[in-house]
Amino acid sequence: MALGFRKSIFGYNCEDVSEYLLKNQNSHKQAVAALNDTINELREKLADAEENNTKLCGVNSDLQSQLDFYKSKYEEVKTLSENIGKLYLVAQTNAKSIINAADEARAASLEEIEDNIAVISNTNAALSDIKENILKMSDNFVNEIEKLTASLEKIKTMATSADENGDAKKDEFEKVFKNITE
Repeated sequence: MALGFRKSIFGYNCEDVSEYLLKNQNSHKQAVAALNDTINELREKLADAEENNTKLCGVNSDLQSQLDFYKSKYEEVKTLSENIGKLYLVAQTNAKSIINAADEARAASLEEIEDNIAVISNTNAALSDIKENILKMSDNFVNEIEKLTASLEKIKTMATSADENGDAKKDEFEKVFKNITE
């Protein structure tokens, strides 16, 4: 006998069969209860998963809108960077032109400065010649003044001595005239 029932007159022993059925029923109840608990846990997990899925769908939607926003910003930045690149090239070209113009102006300024220095040197030489001529003329003038002063001193001395001689001659004449008239 496969299940271990005892035999009786009418077949198997009813108590054994009932006991077997009760054991099976209890084990099946326990298995059903465990499976129901598992089903309930899985339903809770499924509800949590669905709730998380809903949240994640919202987050995904937010992330998708942010992605779209950043894609549009990326395009704006890309356009802006291309424009900045063009502006950089234009600025670089302008800077080179300005530098070339400044170099040309510098060269012209240096040439003008050299011309001015030459004019200044020539003017300085001419002024030195004028100075020498003025100094010679001044020396000649001073010499002439000294000669004139010496000549005037001689005339003064001669005039003074003539005056003194005149006074002496006058005194002498008066003495002689007094001697004669007396």
